Amino acid sequence: MDMKKGFISILALFYFVNIPVFAQNDAIIEAFGTYTELPREVVSVHLNKTIFFKEEEIGFQAYVFEKGTKLLSQETRNLYCMLVNEENQVVKQKMVLINDGFGHGSFAVDSSMVQGKYKFKAFTNWMRNFSENNGYSQEIVVVDVNKPEIVEKSKGVKVDAQFLPEGGHALAGVDNTFGVIIKDQNGLGVKNLKGIITTDEGHQASSFELDQFGIGRFILIPKHNVNYYAEFEIGEQRFKRSIGTINKAGINLQLTDLKNEVGIVLNSVGSKQKKYQMALHNGLDIKMIDIDFSSNPKQIKVLKKEDLFDGLNIITVFDKNGNPLLERLYFNFQDVERFRLGNDYSITHANDSIQVKLHLGKLTTSALTRLSVSVLPKETLAYASSQNILSQLHLNPYLRGHVQDAPYYFTETTRKKQFQLDNLLITQGWSSYDWHTITTKPPQYLFDFEKGITLIGQVNKKEDTEILLSPLENNSFESFSVSAKEPEFTQDQLYPYQDELLRFSEVRGEAVAKSVPLYARFKPSSIPILRFNGKTNGKINNQFLVTNATDIYEGFKGFEKITELDEVMVQKNPRKERVKRLKDKSMGQVIAFEEDDYRRRMFLGDYLSQFGFYVSEADGRFNIATINPNSPNNNQPLIYLDNILLSSYNVLARWRMDVIDYIEINRSGLGGGILGGGGIIKIFTDPQLAYKTSKKAPMFNEVAIPLAFSRPKRFYTPKFNSYQDAVFKSLGAIDWHPNLSTDGQGNVSFKIPNLGLDQAQMFIEGVVNGNQLVSEMKIVDF
Repeated sequence: MDMKKGFISILALFYFVNIPVFAQNDAIIEAFGTYTELPREVVSVHLNKTIFFKEEEIGFQAYVFEKGTKLLSQETRNLYCMLVNEENQVVKQKMVLINDGFGHGSFAVDSSMVQGKYKFKAFTNWMRNFSENNGYSQEIVVVDVNKPEIVEKSKGVKVDAQFLPEGGHALAGVDNTFGVIIKDQNGLGVKNLKGIITTDEGHQASSFELDQFGIGRFILIPKHNVNYYAEFEIGEQRFKRSIGTINKAGINLQLTDLKNEVGIVLNSVGSKQKKYQMALHNGLDIKMIDIDFSSNPKQIKVLKKEDLFDGLNIITVFDKNGNPLLERLYFNFQDVERFRLGNDYSITHANDSIQVKLHLGKLTTSALTRLSVSVLPKETLAYASSQNILSQLHLNPYLRGHVQDAPYYFTETTRKKQFQLDNLLITQGWSSYDWHTITTKPPQYLFDFEKGITLIGQVNKKEDTEILLSPLENNSFESFSVSAKEPEFTQDQLYPYQDELLRFSEVRGEAVAKSVPLYARFKPSSIPILRFNGKTNGKINNQFLVTNATDIYEGFKGFEKITELDEVMVQKNPRKERVKRLKDKSMGQVIAFEEDDYRRRMFLGDYLSQFGFYVSEADGRFNIATINPNSPNNNQPLIYLDNILLSSYNVLARWRMDVIDYIEINRSGLGGGILGGGGIIKIFTDPQLAYKTSKKAPMFNEVAIPLAFSRPKRFYTPKFNSYQDAVFKSLGAIDWHPNLSTDGQGNVSFKIPNLGLDQAQMFIEGVVNGNQLVSEMKIVDF
């Protein structure tokens, strides 16, 4: 029986059924509101590929979203990424800095990683408050071309066959839809399998046909006290499996997609209870619908898709006591935000490189756009991720079970793929939102949104003093007043990289800072643990194909060995040349400082007072005036800090010279317009200069940071002796470009090495216009 035709005929027969009436069930709504009060975050990661050689790098771009709104998270700045081996041991880990929801980095596949399977995991501290799986987990494989892993094929076929009634309850005497999912011994779906449903007597009652992922459905009107079986063949083996229990009494559910509407049929057989509640929610909002079987044991509810939630809808039927009886997942593709790139791109050859320019068209200039692009050979087998940015945000966090190839349903989505996804959702059963947990165990706020590192410092001094913290690459100069009564100070939102140290100095009125001993604590100080509950996330799709591809490895010619050339010493004075270049471009005086220059131990205010400026510093204020200004109406100079015009000069109070690279002083004010009458001062800093301060007269003491951010670095690809052999074309990488943004014309440009290939595949993910998701594969011709 065709389900849609059957439903339409039933709809005509019961046309008198009222349009859904939304009603409140206070207990369910209150429990749901409490459970979802705290917002959730979801992490998606784009890996440059999923199969790696030793000596390669694992490149990744992370995207952190607010789960309910589907917008990029503005709360979290710390993301934890790790590689875990098959024994669940952490092999590598790092903390990645997130800006406006974006972050990127890499892991080196070095000697610490033996051949085998690993999981790449990413999560935030905030996720530790919740039981749902909102982190990212993807299986990857490391292969050794010199020792390829050979996985022996099983002599017999082992299958995992599941037959799940829609909504979770099979009911005798009425139409039931069953989802079917059959997997082999490797956990992969048995594709295109056909089978029949039979009774104890061997009569055929229904049939099914599975798709390429081993998923399908069938309709059955079962009888009570009759056993039903699924019969099918795989190769030469025959299988017979029970489809499960058929209930004599209760209710069941069937959902049908009617193009612009969704029809839901509910049947009641032998149940004394007549009134139920049906909830629709998306993890953020909830709607309630009354179900009343008093007038008819078959109830039909027709919902317009515009009244459903965008993306995944979780439909649950409750009895009068608020107990969940049935649950059905449905994906509404209407208004799911995505951006399609099209085929508008250009290629420009330049010696040993190729410039690729993607033309995105007119974009919203005020909204964020970031893309990540993995460029692989056209014949690649190395890109086998079981999720993409669309499935990770819209599908995976709501499911308890693993999805074999989630990106398939969101790539060039068709009516066929929507139907296949609906079959998948029938086989998933209950969602990741457990109603027992919702009603009895709402999440507790135990873990914060993390915004960098918090420093808690303590100085044991009998007299009042001022502690100075040198600037970091991502943080400016800070000062703290401490005393015997209040010896502790705190600084939030520090963003140090792993190659940086904190540098503290003490000042008590004199013009020269000096080192100060102190005790420092940090939060966080180590990477926490997030347990991914309930399912094996992100299983790689083609690991068995790759690990058995001995014919691929036979032609491998190895990596090119890099020969280090002897260093050639060229006698130059780079400082003089640099100062000359700066002076040539400047309209004023340029002062650059040597590493051991005594002036680097002075404060900025004291130094500037030597150049005809009056400077006063008190109570954290920085006031400056030109003694003999060119304009009688303006005696205050303009001050630029790293090319940014300062609106308030108080940030310069007690500013130490040891982080200043050079200063430009333009007393004439030329180039400053009517505001330049007091002159122009330009200050250029380099926090790394503090590393080089002379140890003979230490101005500060250094404190190591137990947990700091991993500094993004240029992606490295090892050189192959041949780019034409099967190993490189199947498993190698051409290039990886994370964190790409657009120019003013809506173009994204990047360069890749010219390896003499005619074609390549580009795997592109990202966010355009702030909320439109991109996940596409493009074949480009060179």
